Amino acid sequence: MEHIYCGDPELVIEPDHYSGGVPVFKPTFAQFKDFYKFNKAINKYGMQSGIVKVIPPFEWVKSTSGSYSKKNLDTIKIKNPIIQHINMSGNGVYNQQNIERARTYNIFQWKDLSEKSNHQPPAPKGKTRKESPNKMNLRPHKRTPSHTDYNIDTSEFTTERCEQLENTYWKSLTYAEPMYGADCLGSVFSNSVKSWNVARLPNLLDMMEEKLPGVNDAYLYAGLWKATFAWHLEDQDLYSINYLHFGAPKQWYSIPQEESGRFFDLMKETFSDEYRNCPEFLRHKTFLVSPQFLEKYGIKCNKIVHNEKEFIITYPFGYHAGFNYGYNLAESVNFALDDWFPYGEDTKKCECISDSVGINVKQLYCKFKGIPYEMPDLTSDDGDEDDEHEDIDKQVEPKMPKSKKATSSNSPHETKECYLCPNNLPKQLLEKYQFELLQTDFKGYKVHRICSLVFPKELENQNDKIVGLTNISKAQKSLKCLTCSQKGVGACFQCSYGKCYRSYHATCSLKDGASFDFAKNEFICKYHYQKYNDGHKIIPSDLKTRNLTQFKVGNHYTCGFVNTNNVNKETLRVSIYPDMEEIKEFKYDEILSIDGHIKMDTFFLAGKTKRKERERKPKEHTPVDDYVVTGLNENNLDLRMQENFIVETVNNDFPSCKFKELWYNLPEFSNDVADRYTSDIKNNYPNDPFFLKQMKRKKRESLTNPNPNSNPDTSYISYSPSSVPSMAVASVPNPDSRLPPLFTFIHGPGTSV
Repeated sequence: MEHIYCGDPELVIEPDHYSGGVPVFKPTFAQFKDFYKFNKAINKYGMQSGIVKVIPPFEWVKSTSGSYSKKNLDTIKIKNPIIQHINMSGNGVYNQQNIERARTYNIFQWKDLSEKSNHQPPAPKGKTRKESPNKMNLRPHKRTPSHTDYNIDTSEFTTERCEQLENTYWKSLTYAEPMYGADCLGSVFSNSVKSWNVARLPNLLDMMEEKLPGVNDAYLYAGLWKATFAWHLEDQDLYSINYLHFGAPKQWYSIPQEESGRFFDLMKETFSDEYRNCPEFLRHKTFLVSPQFLEKYGIKCNKIVHNEKEFIITYPFGYHAGFNYGYNLAESVNFALDDWFPYGEDTKKCECISDSVGINVKQLYCKFKGIPYEMPDLTSDDGDEDDEHEDIDKQVEPKMPKSKKATSSNSPHETKECYLCPNNLPKQLLEKYQFELLQTDFKGYKVHRICSLVFPKELENQNDKIVGLTNISKAQKSLKCLTCSQKGVGACFQCSYGKCYRSYHATCSLKDGASFDFAKNEFICKYHYQKYNDGHKIIPSDLKTRNLTQFKVGNHYTCGFVNTNNVNKETLRVSIYPDMEEIKEFKYDEILSIDGHIKMDTFFLAGKTKRKERERKPKEHTPVDDYVVTGLNENNLDLRMQENFIVETVNNDFPSCKFKELWYNLPEFSNDVADRYTSDIKNNYPNDPFFLKQMKRKKRESLTNPNPNSNPDTSYISYSPSSVPSMAVASVPNPDSRLPPLFTFIHGPGTSV
């Protein structure tokens, strides 16, 4: 099959331009017509940006017009669309829950649904939405749509309009649950479309014997305003293609492959509980973070608007997410080039979803190469499985890593400079003591100084020559680095804390919060750093330039060399490790540890101690009687209930009392304990915070300057929960009464009126 699925080395296609970091291709029809060869030619661009956009030539678009006949559109069935409940769990962090709606729509009913106010984007400034006729109650057979009824006017979706709606989306994401007709089996393309027909794309998945919905059998996606697809990778880390047939644009976000490791680390720390339950939790497609959130942690996020009659192609390890700007219909499917085999071999699937996709990659590879495939022996031991993997490794070159988190080199073919780690560091780093490349007793091999220091039992430094590489065990070489996710590359050390066995490359771990104590030969991962480090005090104002310093911002770790130390602002400007090209500013309280002295035995010895929490004295709740609170000294009151209010009426035995009826509201919840008042029982909203002070002042004035002409009949005071400090419970004249006395203050959860 290699002669069928192959590229054309003479076909050179370059991006027409870039938009938001995403390559955009505008091929000629000659370049475009062969799907497999075209994608082989542009593969290197997509493997850097995560996604690409392809604007097909006019001749091809014109050839698809026959696909939108009424007969063809009537076959579209949007079954059980999902209602998306999106909840915010932090600034820019969201969880999504999908609830199926048990109903089937045709495309015309779906369009009618999109005209309802809750499924429409807000109108442009200065304009109002036109009221649409209610067609939802009409029976489908009574509809007589013309050939244009399936589409909408998309001219309003200019670049400026999409930017406005994008801002609105992130501000209103948790309101008015969107509906999405996702994963609907079917295709809109007619059989007459031979080239780039999403339902019939020539690719390696054609060799599969079974049809997998959405993988090698096309899905339709019917969008409405704010319908969201959360951050995810494709099943089996395959390629995917998405063609927007008609309607409003889609907004896409993508993570460049070189950032994929850092992105995953940030996501697993942000959604730590979900990660513990399922290491492949992002395949659930229910976790969303905003581009601003990613920018805060220094992760690049590409973005692009996907218009009708355009393709978006996603690539292995290109995390992507997005949403719809309104009513539309798209068609999507996975595909595979021969470049995919190294990724497919290493991919993992989610085990907690029953229908998660699994592909026999080795069998597919054997078909592609035309070699016999032997069914695996179910009784074989682990060693046999390892041999099978080694066979594929030898045949598939090069074997790409999942992530190159801390690697400054982007080329998989580039020679590693260090025997013990995968990272080729910039020249300015290699000139620093910690990262010097030292000769070894293996001819032609060198190691970074820091890489040699994490193997004190195995390696010995003899006049800056590292001796003993043969002492590093096979097990140490086969460990997987939790930072860069590479397994069997170089050698990893393991955390020294207790029974923790987390493993890292030395140069990778620096930017992931690891702590080194070379005097004690102890190396601590970020999860146990504070437990281990219990007494080293940092004085940030003493920091000098060129200090290697680690930082923790939220749940994200990084490190770099100090450029400037602004003592007045208590900030540091830092060149970020390892590339040293990006400069960021950090606050003193974000410092994790400092290499105060560039010497072998004091490297990262200083550490940040935990802040001492202030000892807070328990609040003393002194009982306050009614007179102190209100200025009224009346004890004998009749209490009664009236709707949601407690009414306290002064007995006739006290005709001198100005206040005849006093009101306050029963709280809805027992923990509504903050106290404010209102003078109007018709309005349950509290007065301004100075209302009580006004009352007391008026009371004092009435006592000092009595006015015999004033004869108020009734005054009203109402209790209403708000956000002012609560007070202690007032004295209770009648402890057997279930109702509180005048202005009793409810204090603390679990107490109810």
